[in-house]
Amino acid sequence: MDKNLKRDPTAAKNKVDYVTPGINVQAVKINKMRDKSLDGTSYATAYATGIIAQLLSEQKIDRTSYFKHLKDYAKPLGKQSEYGNGLLTLKKGD
Repeated sequence: MDKNLKRDPTAAKNKVDYVTPGINVQAVKINKMRDKSLDGTSYATAYATGIIAQLLSEQKIDRTSYFKHLKDYAKPLGKQSEYGNGLLTLKKGD
């Protein structure tokens, strides 16, 4: 997904639980120590992991049942087959 909440047309369908940004993600290339814009599911995964870690650390969700509570922190964006339960956020009911 990009900053305008548009999904990549090559992204998988019918296998999506949640979406997070994964297109034009700003990252630092360690060996060159400069910012670079990158694409890929690895970047979206890191974003999702950060949100889940933050929600856990603030005790907004529980470690044993976090997956069922993530829906509360997702903003619906469109078809379930393309966007899953929506964009993960840090705000409940966003």
